[in-house]
Amino acid sequence: QEYLHYRKHVGISVDILRAEEDLDPQVINIARSHHERHDGRGFPRGKRGDQITLPARIANLAYSYERLLRRSSEADLSPATAVSRLYKQRKIKFADQLVYEFIKAIGMFPAGSVVELATGEIGIVTEQNPNQRLTPKITVVTTARKQLKNQFAQINRGGNKDQDLVTSITRSLKRGSYNIDPVRLTDRLFGRRFGLGKLGLRF
Repeated sequence: QEYLHYRKHVGISVDILRAEEDLDPQVINIARSHHERHDGRGFPRGKRGDQITLPARIANLAYSYERLLRRSSEADLSPATAVSRLYKQRKIKFADQLVYEFIKAIGMFPAGSVVELATGEIGIVTEQNPNQRLTPKITVVTTARKQLKNQFAQINRGGNKDQDLVTSITRSLKRGSYNIDPVRLTDRLFGRRFGLGKLGLRF
């Protein structure tokens, strides 16, 4: 009953958008189709594969990623775990190639990921390395004893093999692990008023 009620929001959204003048029809199509699935088990029309437009498929993937991070029943799901779950849904909910391109774009450790390094220190991924997605830029925020540092240090990995070995990521942590909250540390990571939000980096 609750799920059936939830599904109605697609039609309501489409009606609202149709009332807007000079709105690109593609926007309406995205709103109508962003819950369709690659295997045809989505709604409202049960479209599958290439029957779903590319913009709608991209919107579905982005929405699903956001939903995993923001509304997961598991508190503080890590971005890396969310990416892993999307990967497992390729050929089911999402087209295979689309998932690969998404992971290439944001990396296995997306910006905002809290990670533990081989040194025992905790770092926050602040930027992707476009040439080496497994070696993102990391800001180290704690000591090996997990105590918050007075001064953070940024590591630009991917240029020195010895340093990369020492600072390699051993695991991705849930947000809030060791009381490390990327949002609260935003000012120290990027400076004040960096512009984080819906159009900026998402933690």
